[in-house]
Amino acid sequence: MAELISPAMLAWRHLPQLEDPFFVRSQVEAAANHHQAGVQSYNRHSVSNFSDWLRQSGVSTEELSQYVLRSLEQGEAFYVHTINEKPIRPLVFWQESEETQASDSFYGYNGHWQVYSYVKPAIRNKLQFLLQTLRPPKPVVVRKAAPSAVQKNPAAQPKVKERHQFVVNIEAAKGCELPAEVPVTLVVLNTNKERVPVKQINDLIWNSESRVFRAEQGDSFEAFVIRERQKDVRKDLNDNKNLKASVAADLIAPLSISNTYTRNDDVIVHEVTYEVPNHYLEIELVDEDDIPEAFARYQVFDLNDELYAEGELDDQGRARVEGIDELEAQVFFPGFDGAGVMTEQEAQQA
Repeated sequence: MAELISPAMLAWRHLPQLEDPFFVRSQVEAAANHHQAGVQSYNRHSVSNFSDWLRQSGVSTEELSQYVLRSLEQGEAFYVHTINEKPIRPLVFWQESEETQASDSFYGYNGHWQVYSYVKPAIRNKLQFLLQTLRPPKPVVVRKAAPSAVQKNPAAQPKVKERHQFVVNIEAAKGCELPAEVPVTLVVLNTNKERVPVKQINDLIWNSESRVFRAEQGDSFEAFVIRERQKDVRKDLNDNKNLKASVAADLIAPLSISNTYTRNDDVIVHEVTYEVPNHYLEIELVDEDDIPEAFARYQVFDLNDELYAEGELDDQGRARVEGIDELEAQVFFPGFDGAGVMTEQEAQQA
């Protein structure tokens, strides 16, 4: 998601992510509409800090989108993409020096940031002033052991430490829309060390990233997403500090790593994809002649044998229960001899 950043808070790392205001009109209008309606947008391209930025700006106007766009066009605010997204028409570019030495825009070596000629005067003037004051991050200096010491005792050499992060790309189940929120526990296991470097509660709509954690070079990892109702999986993790039993019982599976890359700050990012389960249950009950059992009473229990919902089927012998799916549910039809526990498919054959 993108952010709105004031000139005073603009940093060197934001420069390659600055977007031309002309290309963000739809995103700003959508954010303004959601703000005025009192709801949160969960589009990955929305403005994540829109409400906070408005409060800091002291805005009290009904024409929010016009106000924000005007602020962007005057250089009073900047639209900044996340590091994983590139602007359609950036405001600045890295101009390498004519010297033969390597150029590095992240640390500001042998080059400088320059404003594109197509940028409007108001924004260009503001950026040219800021480029004179912004400073790149200082590189981390690593002291290396003397060659003689390394040769004397090779086994004592410290293992190389790396920084890692997992990013979860979420997808809706086929034929469904993403819900307004996806609260989960995000878990990363270091399979080499049998440790849990990351265990954190995330709403994947708004925060799809794990914290950055350290590991030794060569370590491998597995990432899991545990939903709120997966109590047995949570207990397995708390009791055993791993999920081997849950994986063996097919209660959960590690997410497949679809992409791995290294950011400019040397953090190794692993991308995984999580498909949000279809969280509703459709119930249908018919007799042997496929005639609907209208207004039959039903009960839905979760996998912990706790009553989740109950009610009556409609005149077509159907009902829909939100918030739980057929993999998490046990359906009973009290009053039907021998019906027992029924899933949706079993109910249709009853």
